[in-house]
Amino acid sequence: MARPHLLNTILAALVAAGCATEDTAMCLQVAGDAESCPAADDVDPADLFHTSDCDLEARRVTGEAERSEAGLWTEDSGQDAADLCCYPVVARDPTRFSECAVGRPYIEGEAATVAPIVAGPGWATAPEGAEIAPELAAAWRRMAAMEHASIAAFARLTLELMAHGAPASLLADVQAAAADEVRHARSCFAQASRHAGHALRPGPFPFAGPITVRSDLAAIAADAAAEGCVGETVGAALAAASAAAASDPSARADLMVIAADEARHAALSWRVVAWAVQAGGAPVARAVTAALAGAAVGASVTPHDRPDLTRHGHLGPEAHARVVAETLRDVVVPAARVLLAA
Repeated sequence: MARPHLLNTILAALVAAGCATEDTAMCLQVAGDAESCPAADDVDPADLFHTSDCDLEARRVTGEAERSEAGLWTEDSGQDAADLCCYPVVARDPTRFSECAVGRPYIEGEAATVAPIVAGPGWATAPEGAEIAPELAAAWRRMAAMEHASIAAFARLTLELMAHGAPASLLADVQAAAADEVRHARSCFAQASRHAGHALRPGPFPFAGPITVRSDLAAIAADAAAEGCVGETVGAALAAASAAAASDPSARADLMVIAADEARHAALSWRVVAWAVQAGGAPVARAVTAALAGAAVGASVTPHDRPDLTRHGHLGPEAHARVVAETLRDVVVPAARVLLAA
């Protein structure tokens, strides 16, 4: 979806109303003729990298490595053939809105929380004619985990809006958005399973404790501004750009659906914030203004040229940074001016 159309969608919504701790795998690159992977106890977590474009930090290695070929990693780099030794780790995404987030994040503390990914049916069928590619499987697993977490984020938003007497139209659309995220997660798990060679699904979601419905409307609106007005707006633009760059028909089709849905979710976020400002007055407006000014989108990534991933719907760091910057300038800033001038 082009950015002017995305802005028009958001502005139309504003007229109508009156951007992690997880269990994952991170890897070391070893020579193709190496006989074995280093023992887990001998691995420094700081030396591990994630095989998607995600800026994860390994905190603790929790098991021994599995060996996998790194054909996609070295295909266009001119390097000699190499393998990856991938270890289960506890890792953290140090930013609230990373380059991997498309849906609304579920925030626990200051980091996005996602469920661990495990093998098994329920979200994707065992693929036929699987196209084994570890890096693509990792990239789609990450996206699937974020889309899955968005279900929880919308569920929590529903409860918080109900606690403040939100109108039926907002509640209905937030519930519909949660259902969209179930579909997004299923399609991403299907893509991850396709490239992993076996069915994948989310494990139990690691809620830190009981979900508390907040009484502070200003805090709810500020989070909706940062996570929705900024995060989901940028996510919609990233999904659209990823779809446009993809030549793989299956990935392109899934991303086109996600991009269209996320554009509606972004517009919904602006409506939610507009309603909150109208309901809460000046204190809410001040909190929203601060949140929009302070929201950070993006994370530093290791530069690389990987057209293999781009062809399958995952932008490289330069393209990602460009889409983020242009969306903030051309969509978020103009929409914020309209919202705060009302």
